[in-house]
Amino acid sequence: MNSLSIHWIALAVCIALLVTAIPSVYTLDNGDSSLEAAEVLPSVFLAILARNSAHMLPNFFGYLENLDYPKDRISLWIRTDHNGDNTTAILAEWAENVKLVYKSVDLKSSDEWLYPNIDPFEEHDERFIHVAQLRQEGLEAARRSGADYLFRLDCDNFLVNNRTLRILMDQQRAIVAPMLKSGKDAAYSNFWCGIDSRGYYKRTPDYIPILQGTQVGCIPVPVVHSALLVDLRWAGSERLQHWPALDGFTGPMDKVTHLAYSAKMADLPMHILNTEVFGFMVKPEDYESLDHAAQDFLNFKLENLVDHPPILYSQYISRPPPVKNNLGLDAVFMIGLVRRPERRNRMILSLDELNFNYTLFDAVDGRQLNQSYLDSLGIKYLPGWKDPWGERPMTFGEFGCFLSHHTIWQQMMTEGLDQILILEDDVVFEPYFRHDLTRVLEEANRITPNWDLIGPPPILYSQYISRPPPVKNNLGLDAVFMIGLVRRPEKRNRMILSLDELNFNYTLFDAVDGRQLNQSYLDSLSIKYLSGWKNPWGERPMTFGEVGCFLSHHTIWQQLCHVIIMLSSLIYCKWPKQEQTLQIVMATYLKI
Repeated sequence: MNSLSIHWIALAVCIALLVTAIPSVYTLDNGDSSLEAAEVLPSVFLAILARNSAHMLPNFFGYLENLDYPKDRISLWIRTDHNGDNTTAILAEWAENVKLVYKSVDLKSSDEWLYPNIDPFEEHDERFIHVAQLRQEGLEAARRSGADYLFRLDCDNFLVNNRTLRILMDQQRAIVAPMLKSGKDAAYSNFWCGIDSRGYYKRTPDYIPILQGTQVGCIPVPVVHSALLVDLRWAGSERLQHWPALDGFTGPMDKVTHLAYSAKMADLPMHILNTEVFGFMVKPEDYESLDHAAQDFLNFKLENLVDHPPILYSQYISRPPPVKNNLGLDAVFMIGLVRRPERRNRMILSLDELNFNYTLFDAVDGRQLNQSYLDSLGIKYLPGWKDPWGERPMTFGEFGCFLSHHTIWQQMMTEGLDQILILEDDVVFEPYFRHDLTRVLEEANRITPNWDLIGPPPILYSQYISRPPPVKNNLGLDAVFMIGLVRRPEKRNRMILSLDELNFNYTLFDAVDGRQLNQSYLDSLSIKYLSGWKNPWGERPMTFGEVGCFLSHHTIWQQLCHVIIMLSSLIYCKWPKQEQTLQIVMATYLKI
């Protein structure tokens, strides 16, 4: 063979090697071209179940689209049914718009309503079985697809960390979940540290350290749920299943424990990873309606805006036109300093979420004021006035605040505005703000139709003044009990503060959580429904949440020896139907 032939053969081999290497080149979403490792990244089968999630889907998909993982290596499997909102239409729009973006998109929806007599948010065994069967269908579809990983993600999970998938894969575990928190102070997350002898959730000493990050790592736990990655290449993964339950399973009929039990039987430990902030999840609640669920998610978004960037919105889902409503007020003003754009932007986002039609007002900046300017305006101090806390005259910053409000009052008079709302740029909106503001306005207009000013009550207490020792007095009652859910610390803390202010000597009682109940457990307690009884508002049987409320009260009744008052943690509840049930104070007098 001559030297020319050898050169041609060498060139052909180089070309072949170059062509072989081409598949490992990817263009990431940000437009940067980069070489991955010599082999193609693992394939991912992403399984999603959605139900009554229209209020969350645009944000859920916004974070999904933001994941730093080649979309042509992700196959999407989406199922939805039993929707009373716009979930089906949103999923259809998104699936159509991304069908050429991802490797594949398999969306199936059903309008068949299998539970005509059951509330959309009520947890019951039939629904658990149906969800478990759907999850099993997704697991089997992932196996048939030949995917390397199954990534299961619920629609109320938001992956802020766009490297979540890669980091989970780096752990090289059969089953691993990114730890997701449900709020700054909330104790709910997507893992369990303990299971009791009946297979129910059990709080253990390890839970809070993992949640708060004092114990860090890829930590083995008995249960992970909501967001988890399964390596389908792992020996024994073929034994994982959601449904039917394996022989020997004695746990509750729910959406998380079946898979955990099968993993245990297959000797595949579950792990929770808390080495980084991966994202957040919405804490499940006992919703009264779809609107209640949407309002609760709005609360979540407003709370998130206080310390975090705005929640992402999918680029493939159209935004509905906003419907602005000022609750009968003539105007809403937002006062903000020009030199504090981060505050102004947060308030703009918040007011847009709340659907207020507002006017931005540039605050008078105290740093640009001086005494000569105040004198030119004829502004004088009240003789002898001093700040009640600092024992000092007003600062220029406080003058700027006053002048900002004063200018709006003058505009109010000039334009003939009757009732207005003024917000400053450091406002933090309480949950159900619009609902509560509506109640305040209705009550003010009813009690004092010609009211002038409504403001918040003082709540701070000076750090330099000693508190007198409290004198507790239960008004002759033998005991005062406060029932509260462990997973609702914000309600419990509010009630503790209120009862301390009222000088009650009270006992905290952990409520029986309806989410941890099922029919089998109630049957074991010989608890039966009253024949023919239905909820007077929903025309439905009792929910597990209501049964949990009853069991909480019943446990206290068993302790009684005389007369008590029981104060529910929903004493100033935020939802109209609950208010109709409890009125303002729920007090039950019992004689034994």
